[in-house]
Amino acid sequence: MRFEELPNEIIYEIFDYLSAIDLLRCFFNLNSRFNKLLDQQLNKSHLDFRRISKVNFDYICEKYISSLVDQITSIHLSDDNDTPRQIKLFLTHDNFKLRQFIHLKSISLSCVQSRQLLYQIMIECSYLPCLTHFSLDSRGIEMDENDAEYFVYYLSELSELIYCYLDISWEFEVNFKKFSPNESHISTSLKYLTLG
Repeated sequence: MRFEELPNEIIYEIFDYLSAIDLLRCFFNLNSRFNKLLDQQLNKSHLDFRRISKVNFDYICEKYISSLVDQITSIHLSDDNDTPRQIKLFLTHDNFKLRQFIHLKSISLSCVQSRQLLYQIMIECSYLPCLTHFSLDSRGIEMDENDAEYFVYYLSELSELIYCYLDISWEFEVNFKKFSPNESHISTSLKYLTLG
């Protein structure tokens, strides 16, 4: 039996063992059946770019992302030593903009190093109507009270936000009351706020 002849159920089982990025590289545009199977699988998949080479990252962004922006529900990007400038490259890509990911429910950003990039991320996220999970590790940025107010303002624009994890270096003593829904403008949909 050839691989193409396997029933959908078995192919889905195989797909479960592969990352979304591997699935795209192996099966995208192979034929219409596999495209339909990929559509179903990617609706529940997470695009994790943390451990991807720059060559593969560029390839995935060039070839696939623009045709999948309305299907992607979760993304993890990183600017660590293995994937430098990845977040900026993603945000400034010519083929798509983050705000086009209208079904994105979760975004995780690791090792954000630039305050300007952080502001750009927050502006783009304010256009995402389904975003319920926001995770940010930006220990490389020190935020003062003005930065924190700006940041909280953009968090308040995320009307569906339920879970927010922030690992940020604060230049001041954080007053946790400022971050409670009663004392600030943070959306009342927010149920879990974790500050690192």
